[in-house]
Amino acid sequence: MKKDRFHKRQLISSNFFFEDRTETPRSFLSPSLSTCLVVSPPPCHIATHFFFLSRQNQKPDFLTDRLCSLDPTLGKMGKSNHYGGDIEMGTGGRLYPNMMENPQLRWAFIRKVYSILTFQLLVTVFVAAVFNFVPVIQNFFRTNAKAALGVMIGAFILEMIILLAMYFLKDRHPLNIFLLLLFTVSSSICIGIVCIYSSGKLVLQAAVVTVLVFLALTLYTFWAAKKGYDFNFLGPFLFASLLVLCIFSIIQIFFPLGKTLSTVIACVAVIIFCGFIIYDTDNIIKRFDYDDYIIASLELYLDIINLFLYLLQIFSNLE
Repeated sequence: MKKDRFHKRQLISSNFFFEDRTETPRSFLSPSLSTCLVVSPPPCHIATHFFFLSRQNQKPDFLTDRLCSLDPTLGKMGKSNHYGGDIEMGTGGRLYPNMMENPQLRWAFIRKVYSILTFQLLVTVFVAAVFNFVPVIQNFFRTNAKAALGVMIGAFILEMIILLAMYFLKDRHPLNIFLLLLFTVSSSICIGIVCIYSSGKLVLQAAVVTVLVFLALTLYTFWAAKKGYDFNFLGPFLFASLLVLCIFSIIQIFFPLGKTLSTVIACVAVIIFCGFIIYDTDNIIKRFDYDDYIIASLELYLDIINLFLYLLQIFSNLE
């Protein structure tokens, strides 16, 4: 008997990427709830962007003045090779033309941001794996859709509280790191629940495409910045698009718009968050203050999560 149970658990875990789990008992899953858990990405991840768009540091002149007061050699970069280096190796090369700050400091900031981002994504993968590979947790949420919705609503409220706290405590180390970790875990729980109601094969496909798109857009933005391109103009358009997208996502939860329209909205959302990846990466390269590493990593994290969720929605609708 024990051997049979052990074998059954092994089978559930090994078949995660191959079993179709989109079908659930109708008595447990209403159409609107299905839209929220399976098709529509949680609006809480969209709403968090609004909070931080107004918090971004858009004052490069202030940053330059601050750096010049610390290093009098700034402003003479055109006449010397004081800030030379290999940009591909990240050892101090100029990130963009007419760079009026120490590239080594900016590179250190960038490495810190992407290190934190990597940690966040690893936490998300771990939490999502727990939700999908532990049979007790998986079966509980698959057969208790109301409990799943309640957990997601609770996570949304918790995220808003954490964001409010981070707004005032972003410079309080290590409290800011703890809040970021708490926010990441809360978001990861939502991701895990969404993955429970999706096919494992589709989850893997969406994850792979998300990683490839993020890497491609990141490399492109660094290359474009080196060539002198600036993407700051995207801010107002992305903000307006995000507002419209947020409204449609909320409507879709209570009034399902149908698979075709849902797919169209998801495709538009993918374009929007691809734009956000470029926009936020450009801000990390040029505009964020060195103390804003928590905000910078969180914004990129939200871009990746939203991109993954909308890709998962598209793949689910097309299956």
